[in-house]
Amino acid sequence: MNVQDRINRYRKRGFQQVEAEILVLIEESAAALFTSFPDHFILFGGATLVLFYESPRLSRDLDLLASPSQILKPEEIQAVVRSSIQQTAETLGLGQLEFRKDIDGPAFVKQWVLANQKPLFSIDLTRIGGNVSWKPKSLGRPLPALPKKLSLHQAHSTSCSRNVKRFSPAVT
Repeated sequence: MNVQDRINRYRKRGFQQVEAEILVLIEESAAALFTSFPDHFILFGGATLVLFYESPRLSRDLDLLASPSQILKPEEIQAVVRSSIQQTAETLGLGQLEFRKDIDGPAFVKQWVLANQKPLFSIDLTRIGGNVSWKPKSLGRPLPALPKKLSLHQAHSTSCSRNVKRFSPAVT
């Protein structure tokens, strides 16, 4: 599915053009992060609802719970996101992307992806502790509009909820 088809898919769900374009950039960012850093994150929050459950509510943040075993630097995340969405952003007429770190604490990092000094979406990285299983269990359902090599997986968490959905690369 090309970029315009993906935008049209969101438009049919009631999103405005700009919102649909941002959601495609969020999709691309999520796919790149979970491919580049397998088993490092659990996706949660509003983006999960929009990407997987066709929620009509706009989410402009990519909420990620980070693996307690390996903490990534914000610059590592920026590099992957930039390389995955810069070309699409240029195609959409957004120009050169920039990143702005708003919060950089020990348990939470929030950084914005900007175009022309306007925020497009944020990447919110929450570091968690506790007893969390990071072994993915395939739900046998491909991700919408993302490469077929990615499948939706499930992580079990005793500190958050019973079944937390997350991306994890898998060969299908």
